[in-house]
Amino acid sequence: MGGCEAVRGLFAGDNALTALVPAERIVIGDVPAGFPVPCIALFSISAVDRNTLKHGAVKRVTERVQATVMAPDSAVRQLVQRTAKKAADGKMPTVEGILHVTVHSIGAGADGRDPETGIHMGTQDFRVSYNEI
Repeated sequence: MGGCEAVRGLFAGDNALTALVPAERIVIGDVPAGFPVPCIALFSISAVDRNTLKHGAVKRVTERVQATVMAPDSAVRQLVQRTAKKAADGKMPTVEGILHVTVHSIGAGADGRDPETGIHMGTQDFRVSYNEI
């Protein structure tokens, strides 16, 4: 378990967000072609271990998780992206396999539109810190 699972759990447990994007459309990794929108795909962008001279039973990890929102138009994408940010920012979820989890918003990325499908996309990044056991 790690940062993507922490963010997915927060998203899937947030009533305001799941009213816009059903939990089954919040996925870790790539979405298949033809997947219904709106949806959210979560990706681990980077993870950094806090190294110490003597490793203990746990290791502190800071992971950057990118939430890519895909929607039929720009207005829906913006609404989903704002709601997703509120669902996870400043939270301390319980996640199986990791301890002392904190999630913070660290900014949004570029907006875009796929010319072939017409799907509007935008990203919201989160910093997820946790103890790996």
